[in-house]
Amino acid sequence: MGALVRDRSSMAARRIITTAGVIDAGYRGEVKILMENLGEQEQTIHAGDKIANLLPYPVLTTEVEVVGDLAESKRGAGGFGSSGKR
Repeated sequence: MGALVRDRSSMAARRIITTAGVIDAGYRGEVKILMENLGEQEQTIHAGDKIANLLPYPVLTTEVEVVGDLAESKRGAGGFGSSGKR
C-alpha cells in the first residue's frame, strides 16, 4: 500500500494547505508533511495537532513492455487541458 497526503478541512479553513502528497509503498521512514500558509496571518501548529489526512491506496505492479513506437490516440501528445474536459 502507498498513501496520499491530503488537506484537512480544518487546516484549509485557516488557509494552510499540504503541498506534496504521495508516499511510496516501499517507504518506511517518518512521514513529514509539507505545508504552506496561503493566508495573511501567521499560524501556529502545535505538537499533536491534526494537520493532514493520510489516504491509503493500492499499488499495482506489472511488467513494463518496452516498445519502439506508441499507437496514436485521440488526445495525441497534448498536455494540460487537451482532453477538452475540465
